[in-house]
Amino acid sequence: MMDCAEYRRSILADPRHPGTDMLAHVATCADCSGYTERLLRFESRLDRALRVSVEEVQGTGVAAPPRPGRSWTARPRRVPRRWLAIAASVLVAAVVAGSLWLAVPRSSLAADVASHVAQEPQAWAHADVPVPELKLNQVLGEHMRLKANAGVVSYANTCLFRAI
Repeated sequence: MMDCAEYRRSILADPRHPGTDMLAHVATCADCSGYTERLLRFESRLDRALRVSVEEVQGTGVAAPPRPGRSWTARPRRVPRRWLAIAASVLVAAVVAGSLWLAVPRSSLAADVASHVAQEPQAWAHADVPVPELKLNQVLGEHMRLKANAGVVSYANTCLFRAI
């Protein structure tokens, strides 16, 4: 025997041609009988609405159906292939540029310091003459100080390299 949920699924699939099981169920179930009547009324109204001619629609202010060859459904807008090609080219160029930028070898900070010190031979000369305290404080800045037992500082200079 068919239950109400199964009957309603079946009648929605094909309301004009019920099967024998469906007819047997609707004969014994008042709820499904009322449901079927409402469904058939809706189907007849829907059928009448679909049979309206273009002449009847045109004087009523309702939008006329589309011209032949067009449909009511909205179609997704297609992106021209030219734009897809441009986007792909930009993406490839960005990947190539990024790869080259990452692949280029750079010198390390230690190598930069060593080459900079090599350009200042006076920094390597050992002298017993200390740098004046005023100049040492200028080089070290406000936030750095040497310990009291740091020894003699014979050379101090501010060197800017890798400055941006």
